Amino acid sequence: MCNQGSKRYYIQSDLYLDTRDKTIQESRSLDHINDNFKKIIIKDVLKPWRTETGILVLGVFDFLLSQGSLDF
Repeated sequence: MCNQGSKRYYIQSDLYLDTRDKTIQESRSLDHINDNFKKIIIKDVLKPWRTETGILVLGVFDFLLSQGSLDF
């Protein structure tokens, strides 16, 4: 969890989310957080996408190098 002013982000990292089951497993802990702050999984993807429950999956390079990456 990190805070930026009044914004809060829940961030989890995982190198490989190569199957649907692995994605579900890794997002489960974030799905159990009962607030509306942004939830993000950092991994080795080329293009940002969202899980079925709305969690942003973001590549490590985008996360580290793109200004405003938390607002995708």
